Amino acid sequence: MKKSNNLLLTSLAITLSLPTTSLATSHDWSGIYVGGLIGRSVQQQTSNNALYSNDGGTPLQGWSQNYFQGSVYNSAQTMAFPNNGFYVNRVNTITLSPWNAAAEENLNRTIGTALIGTNIETRDIIIGGELKLTFGNFGSTSIFAEDSSGTKSGQDFEGTNYPFTFTNYDSIFSGITAPQPNGNFPAFSVTYQQTGLQQDSIAFHDRTSLVARIGRPFGHILVYGLGGVSYAKVKASTRTIITETASGQLTGTTTIPFSAQKSYTFSGSNTQWMTGKTLGIGLDWAINEHIALRIEHEYHNLGTISVTGVSTDTPATYSVRHAIVGRSISTGMILKI
Repeated sequence: MKKSNNLLLTSLAITLSLPTTSLATSHDWSGIYVGGLIGRSVQQQTSNNALYSNDGGTPLQGWSQNYFQGSVYNSAQTMAFPNNGFYVNRVNTITLSPWNAAAEENLNRTIGTALIGTNIETRDIIIGGELKLTFGNFGSTSIFAEDSSGTKSGQDFEGTNYPFTFTNYDSIFSGITAPQPNGNFPAFSVTYQQTGLQQDSIAFHDRTSLVARIGRPFGHILVYGLGGVSYAKVKASTRTIITETASGQLTGTTTIPFSAQKSYTFSGSNTQWMTGKTLGIGLDWAINEHIALRIEHEYHNLGTISVTGVSTDTPATYSVRHAIVGRSISTGMILKI
């Protein structure tokens, strides 16, 4: 948004440097006024999904390098026979691609603004301030899906005269013990899949701004720039469902198939007052002593808000950070009182 800021400042500088020649008869801009505007707002919500935390649980379930590692993943990833000094071969280590690091959404919405302000005229400059309340649906929702898959295989020699067994831990396969008779080398293979669906939302319905204005009058036309602060009560929420599945088989003198599946649901919300900057330029055209028409372009940046997703299925958590930026163009009427 630096280009938008530079454009606003450049336009204001050019305006204030113009000659003072009146375009019409003079108009008294001083005094208190109220007004109403209607316009369109483009709200840009940028979600950064790159903050994760590990949980240290047993078996390990956590976020690492922008992907989730749950019970099934870690069971398959560490799958191996105990190696009592004998041959071990592991291939096709499971790797996951990073999850989406960011999502951006631009929404075009109708807005309405009520305002009250005052002007002071000094020489050829008008200075003043306004209190503005802007109404509209500034919310947005980003939904994206991720998936990863991989395979793993291996074999081992455990000794003779012992049958192999498949062992379950916590209803999720986590290991196989596999002694084989007559020196046979038992082998395993497993295919792993992980799918995730994440929904991130921002919601707020009004924004309050307190701004200062400075402008140059040209008779019945006033060209101005504005700057100040805006604040709004913003709610951020997140929800993610992750499902892990794996299937494979253990092959020796007998073949044993095995499979496992587990789902994890994460959710969280955070509501807070957010304060940021507002910049803008505009034009008022006085059609008589009490009524003026206005057109205005405005930019606001409320900063960032974070929300953490937690789950009853695992101690692992993740965080999402939202940057809230918008711009609008509005037109309406000003009434001097």
